[in-house]
Amino acid sequence: MMPSVTAFFGKEFFHQFRTEAERRKGRRRRVKTPDEKTGSFKNFYTLSTVFNVAQHFSLVAVPMNYMLLIVSILVVAGLAIADEEQKLSWKDDDGLEIKIIKPIKKEKCKIVSQEGDVVDQFYKLTDKDGKEIGSNFGKKPYTFTLGKGQVIEGMDRAMTGMCIGEKRKVTIPGKLGFGKDGRD
Repeated sequence: MMPSVTAFFGKEFFHQFRTEAERRKGRRRRVKTPDEKTGSFKNFYTLSTVFNVAQHFSLVAVPMNYMLLIVSILVVAGLAIADEEQKLSWKDDDGLEIKIIKPIKKEKCKIVSQEGDVVDQFYKLTDKDGKEIGSNFGKKPYTFTLGKGQVIEGMDRAMTGMCIGEKRKVTIPGKLGFGKDGRD
């Protein structure tokens, strides 16, 4: 059985999306992932962060009944944010796992990759233990058209629906990669 392959799209990762018509006319839609020094979500709040905010309010001499209300509101807000965070990763029935590392707000998502877009891709492939088995960083990007079967099925599916600036980490099971016999 072929091990799962994890592809992490790092700091230098970018796409160029083009439809076939745009390709013939020479126009490109460029999608570039901005440099992310921290490697974490800016709007990700844990419950401990919520309680730290609540402690800050208690230092301002807020009466206790208001303090309980503030803590309750903050806990509810924290849980709502945590619930939204759950939607940033999913696993399909066939084992394809997608985790959005850098989400883009809906109002800022101007272009979404779709079938027929030409994509220039920088990638790093690792096995399930984290050992690198392939990368094209520092080389030319790999160019292919989404939805045309020019790459493994799992990669085609994982890159469809991405917004400009979005980063994803995907785990592709063997059957959506190179199959049970691997690659020659």
